[in-house]
Amino acid sequence: TASLDAEIIVVDSQSTDGSVDIARHHPVRIVQIAKAEDRRCGAIAQLGYQSARGRFVLLIDGDMELMPDFLDTALPLFAADDRLAGVGGQLIELSEGLEFRERAARGRRIPGKTVPHITGCALYRAAAIRQSGYLTNRNLHCFEEFELGLRLRRDGWRLQLLDVDCVRHHGHRDPPTRLLLRRWRTRFLHGHGELLRDAFRRPDFVRATAPCRIAILTVLWWVSTGTVAALAPNSPFALAALAVFPLLPFAVLVARKRSIGRAAYAFAMAQLSAASLIRGLLAHRFEPTEAVPAIVLKA
Repeated sequence: TASLDAEIIVVDSQSTDGSVDIARHHPVRIVQIAKAEDRRCGAIAQLGYQSARGRFVLLIDGDMELMPDFLDTALPLFAADDRLAGVGGQLIELSEGLEFRERAARGRRIPGKTVPHITGCALYRAAAIRQSGYLTNRNLHCFEEFELGLRLRRDGWRLQLLDVDCVRHHGHRDPPTRLLLRRWRTRFLHGHGELLRDAFRRPDFVRATAPCRIAILTVLWWVSTGTVAALAPNSPFALAALAVFPLLPFAVLVARKRSIGRAAYAFAMAQLSAASLIRGLLAHRFEPTEAVPAIVLKA
């Protein structure tokens, strides 16, 4: 890959950890979001794309290390298939945080000639992105790669996942409670509602609900519990149900995960995701095709 005619674009989200100072010492372009309200995953990735000039775009997070052989394996596939929009590979999870251990426990991602979306890191054909209108939806705090997959498939493009290592991921190492608070404070989980709102009235809306199903079920559980509570003064059965019903989801999680700690984390995440779904539905929406306001720190 050393012979590739490539550019590296560092997108800064108004960071305070010295990332920009480190990047300045390398042969890279640096762009920064101009407005704090754009500190969301969809806007950050989209800003990188709108600053790119190549035929292909590699989307990679700042806490990832690209494996040396991935590009050499992925690039030839585009020449062999003119409807191939993106190629991804396997993610090696290095974090010992509970959330990331849970992901790793689900095993390696299943490779396939065609997959609905690619998360973590992927190489995309710029022409496919241009047809779609934009790389990632600037409204989304999360699920931006899932939403990209929906649009590309809608336009007749294909995505492929390889059984080769793509990146090493150095995820958050925060304790579970601190990570949950971070997810809430940064509005990361608002992506549940933001995704559903943007997919509303589109033919693939049902597909868009897939990553939001736990949040949706939790909201329905809240409504059901509230309905039971409303009936409680007039019904002995409702009183008995009210004593048991709120505990059922947690009991199911304990049985599935065989760990009270893991179940408690999943239960808390479900509650925050449901609340964030509602907040995301009501949040201000930008037009996804509008350019993300930016400041060029290093050309």
